[in-house]
Amino acid sequence: MCGACYQVLCTKNAACSGKPVTIVITDVCPGGPCLAESAHFDLSGTAIGAVRGAGLLQVQYTRSEFSLYCYRVQCNDRGAGVAFQVDAGSNPYYFAVLIECEGGDGDIAAVHIKQRQSSSWIPMQQSWGAVWRLNSGSKLHLPFSFRLTSGLSKNILIAKNVIPARWQARRTLTLLLLYRVQCNDRGAGVAFQVTLDRTRTTLLVRRRDGDIAAVHIKQRQSSSWIPMQQSWGAVWRLNSGSKLHLPFSFRLTSGLSKNILIAKNVIPARWQARRTYNPVVNYSIWLVVLGGESTGV
Repeated sequence: MCGACYQVLCTKNAACSGKPVTIVITDVCPGGPCLAESAHFDLSGTAIGAVRGAGLLQVQYTRSEFSLYCYRVQCNDRGAGVAFQVDAGSNPYYFAVLIECEGGDGDIAAVHIKQRQSSSWIPMQQSWGAVWRLNSGSKLHLPFSFRLTSGLSKNILIAKNVIPARWQARRTLTLLLLYRVQCNDRGAGVAFQVTLDRTRTTLLVRRRDGDIAAVHIKQRQSSSWIPMQQSWGAVWRLNSGSKLHLPFSFRLTSGLSKNILIAKNVIPARWQARRTYNPVVNYSIWLVVLGGESTGV
């Protein structure tokens, strides 16, 4: 849970601001009110100042608790990198590291370490918070690589050769690791721009994942999906060698999620060169069928 992000909202007191504030979990509450309630946040002064309206700071002084709404959110530090700080107690046989700013889910469910010239990932133990340790019992061989497994999505991030042979205690090593995300055009559909003649069709295709791993085309009154060739970028082509029969349907396989999208009868019989065709495809109402193929509903 350490490193996870939540939005908290104070509304039940007249002095509350009513504005949601994102906080980051930095440690586990040791007891007291934490054990008596299903969820309890011990907010910092900065966080209290953000959720309060005029007068709530005085409420905090006179009454130590106030009610909050909370819900889990993604941490907004994508691209900020991952920071590794070597613990001062580390030595050639024992290694501990503080891992921060992993973005996305925020919290880490598991950490594995790999030594120099090794193919084995060794699980590390969580000491407390974001500190993870390895008691090897034998001399460790640097540099170290790490495999991080996030807590919420179970995504895996691998950072190679992070800790050098000449490491320094408490020195922070930050790696710029860009997290792959979905393109923010849900509901915008798929755009097809066409140039074709009787035996050749070329398409410019855009969709939500951004990249496309494969495009298949199906002609009028045909049950066969024919693979298209990628010319460059988002342009795909088919050289059939015989006359093509419109309208065309397309099957797109995304590169990131491997989801399949089928757009039926996109290119009409009376097509126009360089015209963009936007079939009605709303991603929020797509039904994913077992076997990996999606059909619009």
